[in-house]
Amino acid sequence: MRYDLLDLRLFRAVVAEGSITAGGERLHLSLPSASARIRALEHHAGVALLERGRRGVRPTPAGTALARHAGEVLDDLVRLEGRSPGTGGRPGRPSFCWPAAPRCDAWCPGRWSPSSSRTPTSTS
Repeated sequence: MRYDLLDLRLFRAVVAEGSITAGGERLHLSLPSASARIRALEHHAGVALLERGRRGVRPTPAGTALARHAGEVLDDLVRLEGRSPGTGGRPGRPSFCWPAAPRCDAWCPGRWSPSSSRTPTSTS
């Protein structure tokens, strides 16, 4: 399945709003753009993700599973960025160990040694 973070955010918004139009508006996307992204998700999944009706949309069982997994991925991303979901946490930055940092061994023991690459290693 091919998608990006905007697709995941859009899909969650569409499911939450019960409308492709409202979900797209939440993310500042036009209806044609939002619809195209949802259709592409369904195409790559090979299954309908939404049931479309006169009163909006609702997720199919596959759509419910995708919305749940998308939520997990997006929540992990929020944590990676240093925020706690739902707590009003302030944005932070992922921490990295730089070989020259005196505290590197304390924060990521075994991730760097003088004989290893000089490339920083993420601790997040």
